[in-house]
Amino acid sequence: MSDMAEDRADDEWPPEDGGGDAAPESAPAAPVALSVEEARKLLAERHGTVVGDDDPLLMLVTLHQGFLADYERLLARHSAALESLLGQTGDTVSGSVRESLSVLREEALAGALRNILAKVTEEARSSESLFERFGASSRSLIQVLTVLTAMSWLAAAASVAVLVFG
Repeated sequence: MSDMAEDRADDEWPPEDGGGDAAPESAPAAPVALSVEEARKLLAERHGTVVGDDDPLLMLVTLHQGFLADYERLLARHSAALESLLGQTGDTVSGSVRESLSVLREEALAGALRNILAKVTEEARSSESLFERFGASSRSLIQVLTVLTAMSWLAAAASVAVLVFG
């Protein structure tokens, strides 16, 4: 581990002793920010200014680390709230879609049933008219058969009379 990485581990925010707002256990890892030692080295390299350990300027680094940690916690809470909201919205939309599909299915089944009943009724009417025509033609056939039967009986009676009376 490099010297800078070791220094960063020593300067993590919030302090492990519970000072300030402690991050919840599920909070993301500490933000990547300059450690106090890295800030001192950067100031020395870029500006040629050596800053002592007790320089008030380094308090800004500590405050910045705290700000970033707080901001990370805020983002985590917002992320959790968004996940919850999206989950609830998904459940609501899913329920609405299921309900709509149920209504559509019932309407489609009712429409299909109405169509089937209309076809059955149409066929029944067609059958009734066929039976009426059959009934009318069968009545006329019965009348013809009755006349023919009567004529056959008359012919048979006349034949018997000729045979008997000579």
